[in-house]
Amino acid sequence: MAGKTLVAFAALLLAATCVLAEKPDTEEDLEATNEKNLLEAKIADACREKKCKLGHECTLDEDGHRICVCASKCHELKPLKVCSTQNETFPSECDLDRERCLCHRGQEGCQNKEHKKAHLDYYGECKDIPECTEGQMRSFSRRMSEWLFQVMKELSARKDLTEFAEKLAEEAKSQPKGKHSVIPVIWKFCDLDKSKDKSVNRRELLPLTSMLKPLEHCLGPFLDTCAGDDRMITLGEWGTCLGLEKDDVNKFEDLCDKMEANLEEEEEEDDEE
Repeated sequence: MAGKTLVAFAALLLAATCVLAEKPDTEEDLEATNEKNLLEAKIADACREKKCKLGHECTLDEDGHRICVCASKCHELKPLKVCSTQNETFPSECDLDRERCLCHRGQEGCQNKEHKKAHLDYYGECKDIPECTEGQMRSFSRRMSEWLFQVMKELSARKDLTEFAEKLAEEAKSQPKGKHSVIPVIWKFCDLDKSKDKSVNRRELLPLTSMLKPLEHCLGPFLDTCAGDDRMITLGEWGTCLGLEKDDVNKFEDLCDKMEANLEEEEEEDDEE
């Protein structure tokens, strides 16, 4: 009986010890915890409408102003591995951008100072990409323009195009063989040109290259041949590279402006509804 009593007493003592361990040792600890919680709530409230780039997060400086800093960690629920332009695999795009931020600012946590120049190359683990042969390069423009036609056609079937782009898709499908890819090629250029300056840079090409590069090993070298000395690709250069005739490009040279105007109109109509 005494043994059972001793065991029960020991169990109670252990439970009491755990409870005490969970409590702050002093009032100062409790006050510090409360201050930390209040500061986190203040930052969360102040940063509610502040947008920071991927790999960054919002906080408050000493004067209480909202600023973007390197993220303390990434919180992606389903991270997708990415390959950097330095041929290194990162757990996610956020982790790559966070590492570049830390290294660019020379902060603790930077794994390699060379990472300050690293950017997203493509999605997925890094892989050995074979060299593009001369014959493959010659046929690439035809395959690329045909692929863009199929993409536009598929998006149209899924009702994932704007009303204006849907009309373009129908017009493209009605064109004779050999001309059916003209509109999709120019449509994609306009879609990539986020700065609306009638040219696309490497960052604007990322939505295309990050998906296709692991599948189309000629894409990188092909785009290099399209770009000028400034590494920008104009509409004319894009059309020439993808096999369009100069007259076809000139015919639709104002397509980007029309797409932008119609997009603004559709957004205004959505706001009114």
